[in-house]
Amino acid sequence: MLSPYAGLPVEAWKAKTLELIKQHPLNSNEICELINQVWREIFESNITSSAYKIGVD
Repeated sequence: MLSPYAGLPVEAWKAKTLELIKQHPLNSNEICELINQVWREIFESNITSSAYKIGVD
């Protein structure tokens, strides 16, 4: 799959991102909630067998 940003100048990336968000079946609030949930889970999870955590160890 080709990136939707392929061939676009950097200046056009913001507009492309907003277009993609608008086309997404989830609304922007749902997207933000999911992103926040995933980051919370990342910071709460152990990343090694030694139980290291991001932001703690």
